[in-house]
Amino acid sequence: MTTSSILRTAWTALESETDQLPGLYERRVFATTGFAVFAGLTRPGRQLRFSVGVPASISTDGLERETKGFRVLRQYLANDRSTRVTLDMVNTSFRELFEVMAEDVAARILAAAEESSAVAAMRERLNHWERFMSASGPGGLSREKQIGLYGELTFLKTLLRSGIPAAKAITWWHGPDSKNQDFQAGCRAVEVKSTTGNSATTVRVSNELQLDDADRQPLFLLHLWLKEMEGSGTSLPQLVDELTALFAGATTNDFSDRLVAAGYHEVHRPLYESTGYAERERRYYAVEGTFPRIRHADLRPGVNRVEYLIDLAGFESFTRDEPVVLASFTGLSV
Repeated sequence: MTTSSILRTAWTALESETDQLPGLYERRVFATTGFAVFAGLTRPGRQLRFSVGVPASISTDGLERETKGFRVLRQYLANDRSTRVTLDMVNTSFRELFEVMAEDVAARILAAAEESSAVAAMRERLNHWERFMSASGPGGLSREKQIGLYGELTFLKTLLRSGIPAAKAITWWHGPDSKNQDFQAGCRAVEVKSTTGNSATTVRVSNELQLDDADRQPLFLLHLWLKEMEGSGTSLPQLVDELTALFAGATTNDFSDRLVAAGYHEVHRPLYESTGYAERERRYYAVEGTFPRIRHADLRPGVNRVEYLIDLAGFESFTRDEPVVLASFTGLSV
């Protein structure tokens, strides 16, 4: 049986038990391994739990946290000198996501060679899923975030199809990390803005550092003007599929991890399939000189974190051809 089926079978069995008294119900799973791993269920409410026993000699610092979908707690058990680390579902609307997350954490723990590396793997995956929960929720990405992710993936596909190695392209994609620019290669950067409105020239800038070229040279702005359609065009899941086909081996897993960090997961695929996009226009701008923007150095003392709109109409002199942008950004001849 797979990690997924073992956990889900245990949770289903706990839910089907006739004893309805309030409390915690647990079953040990993966008993043939060296780790004490349990699937649990609390009544009332039927909140799922996944827990691991860790020897007290191994540090579990940094594991505790709480998000809108899950929390992690630690409890020292004096009788066997161990720390029980529990991953609890805190909102039933996150159940499907919680199951996927617990399976992911369990798989990484079971793949570890020793208990200390298992705890390190657990910490890394919890950090990963915490970022996901901050970017998304049980209802998936907002419409604005879907459009933004579609634009970033479009440029990522452009990099791959221009011959950039997949392992390099995926490390340049920083949008899921909420960095100031979506793509960074050393001091070179590209910020992607996607819009679907009637205006082909107006874009929203989220903060004063996004188009600040003080330490990003060159810095380019890619504006994708998209047509949003129901039942036609290329949907976000279809674009993800196209990119997945361009990756191979370890980079496929890296791509999946980056998607989760961006708030996208296949569990939400049905939510995104009906909406498609067609590219109306693609323009690259060199962010330099008198290009319209607010920079950090422009802010007066006491002014912090600005958001503004810019109208690109009349700034055609800053446009650059795609091959020029790719060569300048990548530092390679493409």
